[in-house]
Amino acid sequence: MGNKEVLAGYARELAAAGLVLGTQTGYVSDVKLLLRFAGEASALDEAKLYAFFNHQLDPAKVGVTMRTARRQLTAITSFCRYLVERGVLASNPALAVELGKFVAQPPVVLTPEEVDALVAAAAGEGAVAARDRALVELLYSTGMRINELLTLRLADYRPDRRKLTVKGKRGRMREVIFGRPAEDAMREYLRLRGELAPKKGAMPEELFVSTRGQPWTRQGVSDTLKKLALKAGLLKPVSAHKLRHAFATHMLDGGADLRSIQQLLGHASLDTTNVYTRVSTRLLSETYDKAHPRAQKKGEKK
Repeated sequence: MGNKEVLAGYARELAAAGLVLGTQTGYVSDVKLLLRFAGEASALDEAKLYAFFNHQLDPAKVGVTMRTARRQLTAITSFCRYLVERGVLASNPALAVELGKFVAQPPVVLTPEEVDALVAAAAGEGAVAARDRALVELLYSTGMRINELLTLRLADYRPDRRKLTVKGKRGRMREVIFGRPAEDAMREYLRLRGELAPKKGAMPEELFVSTRGQPWTRQGVSDTLKKLALKAGLLKPVSAHKLRHAFATHMLDGGADLRSIQQLLGHASLDTTNVYTRVSTRLLSETYDKAHPRAQKKGEKK
């Protein structure tokens, strides 16, 4: 059974148990969040559940309260029990989860070499390959959010100044700067963009379009990045937000000041930008430990 069938059966089970409608809806919603994060219901285990709650509780990611996490755990425990009863799982992994063991993990950051591999994975002829290269280059070069990219219009693109006008959170407008590789990728994409024209009607005003000539969606971008990551052989998760993290961390490692990064990212508060300081410091420590001859005690192996 796929996730769709499993969820439908679980919803029927909740209704048959006589739970109030609000509880039924909440349980199903929580389980959907889990499955979007963890994949197939039949592959759920303790490690995946801990990874899910780490993601949910981490302030740099979702940042739910412990009260919300405990409610989610109740729903997930119920769902896993249902899976055990149906023979989908051998045992209930949620029974082993203790939320008191939560430890916030620093964000996983793509290296410059991994970003290069992602771009290389989009090599090829034609409009689709050009669009995919432009997607990766522009996200990494600007650090913009996925919603900002998807709402870009042709009129926002100014290649003569290597700048874009983007609409950020709460309608705040700002200019973002992009580099030469992004400029080259965008020029090639725009040259071939007409190949993606819809069979009927005019091309949309949005800068990025799907293979059918329609405004690109979050899911379309997400699927494309996952496909490129798989082709590049990357073991880390890749998303638009991961490229945003990479942009900020690499800028900081390269000597950019935090205030400039804040402006480029469109953060209202410098506190939000400070998460990248922690990431950069962690990477610096790891590099030191591996490289410096006196970083480790005698007898330890590098």
